[in-house]
Amino acid sequence: MPTMSNSVDVPLRIIRVAALVAAIALLAPGAGMAAARGEPFDPVSALYEKGNEYFRRGAYASAISVFQLVSENHPEHVLASEAMFSIASAHHKMGDLAAARGGYEELARRYPAASAVPDALLQLGSVLTEMGDGAEARKVWSYLIENHKGSIAAKIAQQRLPGVEAPASPTLPVAAERAIATPAPSKAEKHEPDHRPPESPVSHEPVAIPAAPSVTGEPEEAVYVVKKGDSLSKIAKALLGSTDRYKELAKYNKIPPPYTLDVGQKVRIPGRKSKSELPTAPPPASEWAHAAPPKTRLPPSAPAPPSPPAAPPESPGWQPLPSDAMEQAVGSIQKWVDERSEGYDALQTRLLELQRDVRAQKVIEKQLEILKAQLEAEKQQNARLKQELIEQTTRLKEIKDKNLSMLSQLEGLTDAAERSKAMQARAAELDAQLWAHKQKMETLEKQNAALSETLQKMRDAFDAQIALVKIYYDSELVKARDEYTWRLDTTTKELARLREETRKKDESLNELKRDYADLMKKTASIQRDAIADKQTKVSAEAARQALDRAKDLRRAGKPGEAEMAYKEALNVYPDNADAMNGLAYLYAEEKKNLDDAEKLVERAIAIDPQGRGYYLDTLGWIHFVRTAYAAALDALHEAHRRIPVEDLPARAAVHFHIGKVYQALADKDKAFFHFIDSIKLAPRTRWATLSERELDAL
Repeated sequence: MPTMSNSVDVPLRIIRVAALVAAIALLAPGAGMAAARGEPFDPVSALYEKGNEYFRRGAYASAISVFQLVSENHPEHVLASEAMFSIASAHHKMGDLAAARGGYEELARRYPAASAVPDALLQLGSVLTEMGDGAEARKVWSYLIENHKGSIAAKIAQQRLPGVEAPASPTLPVAAERAIATPAPSKAEKHEPDHRPPESPVSHEPVAIPAAPSVTGEPEEAVYVVKKGDSLSKIAKALLGSTDRYKELAKYNKIPPPYTLDVGQKVRIPGRKSKSELPTAPPPASEWAHAAPPKTRLPPSAPAPPSPPAAPPESPGWQPLPSDAMEQAVGSIQKWVDERSEGYDALQTRLLELQRDVRAQKVIEKQLEILKAQLEAEKQQNARLKQELIEQTTRLKEIKDKNLSMLSQLEGLTDAAERSKAMQARAAELDAQLWAHKQKMETLEKQNAALSETLQKMRDAFDAQIALVKIYYDSELVKARDEYTWRLDTTTKELARLREETRKKDESLNELKRDYADLMKKTASIQRDAIADKQTKVSAEAARQALDRAKDLRRAGKPGEAEMAYKEALNVYPDNADAMNGLAYLYAEEKKNLDDAEKLVERAIAIDPQGRGYYLDTLGWIHFVRTAYAAALDALHEAHRRIPVEDLPARAAVHFHIGKVYQALADKDKAFFHFIDSIKLAPRTRWATLSERELDAL
């Protein structure tokens, strides 16, 4: 891996705590809003909303990972089927038609009674069409029209089959017909009764599709009547298949920004023809977290089920009832449902949601216990903080030694003018170092302020959940804030010390000016040394050119030529640590000469201790290729600790390598988070591309 100039590291403890707080904040906003409305917090709904956020931003790989957490870990939840639909849609957006097809068929198989099945069948037909299988797409849409009459998806499918009349018993492709006709029982089907209206049986024998009669009259343009709570994005999602088409609706109906709608306003639908007005758009998935959605989507023309005369309005701040009251409420609702024969699917689903709220509360408590364990682990990192301070002190001493070495090199100047320029450049460099330390101080202050603000928001969110957890976190956060205050004071003292050293160096600079007369006597010796130094520079420049050529050849996929270029650089300049590291990494990628590669890395560390972090990353990758995963993790974690935080591509590479090791150890959770960190640090590099590929594989 290539190296870069050394810089002062931001304390790693601050980065770790900030990452932990960011992970907590994924669910904390949903908890805070639920508490403000007096509603029980549903972590699965919050996770589902996070996936929707990634989907809307176009981060489809991240959205798939989040939706899989919902569908795989909570198959009984009401949003599991919607999560599977979103996963298939994300694959469709990414152009992975095979994965999208499998996702839609799996949704129809696992949740045949879900409200997302009509939309899934509609999108399955579109995928088959894009794959060039028009005959199979026709069968899917014909099945949708026959078995989900009245749904918006069926109407859209009918428009996509011009001149074809829906057959009495259409057939499906083999995979989709098996998924719907003979579904495997899921966890949700074992615990939830199916209250769907009876559907026509699916025929397993192919049936000829008769031709539809020709259409003689042109229907009127389709119009949608705006209802309370509607928006252009909701209408575009329901009737055009994507929220991204809301601007198309606005332009077609000449609605100016900010695209406000009035109740009763008529919206014309481009490309849609109907003799009657279209139904109200269904509510978005974000409103299902605290509402009881029906098991199936009712046809648009079907009347809403009658409201029970004695049922009180549903309270937005519902809390779990006592056992006696719950049994009485369940008996009353069940009696009322038995008196009527249809239209009560929503009430039955709501009853099941009431029973699940208690289990959701236990999930929250378990998550809080996990968070407590994570914070306890952070305490154990305090011992490492002292070691980091010692290393920073050693590093400053090395800088001082380097400055003394540079002062001695000033003796190599050939005349008085060059000597004066070198002294001025050194003074400017010292000023730049002072400014860099000041910038570091300001950065630490900003990070401390941002961290304090984030920790305060976290306390406010969890205060609404459990008072005992609030007390615990208040005490822990106070300790963390005191610790960071101490760090800030220590850094301030260190900055004052550096300023004093700068003052002393200025005095040394003045002393060097007084020694100018003595330097003139050494001119003859300096000229001879300059000739030798020039020859060394020529060798270093040739080695640098060969090293650059080797890197270009490796990126171009020519490892053999790249190896020859690395060896050429070492022949010209044998002590070039970058060339040693590059050749060792090339051997690791090609899985050959691993013993030689390890020796090259050890020699590079001995020659250039400042680049130890980069060389340890290469050493960790060599251990990974040898399947020595424990040694690989040790080397990679040490590399992550030593590489400067501002070198984002290098840190992204380390996260990718650590993720690969955890993936080989079958620890998918840790691998997932390291791949995510690699994407966040350097989103436009090859490491982000490789991490996204591995996330898809997970």
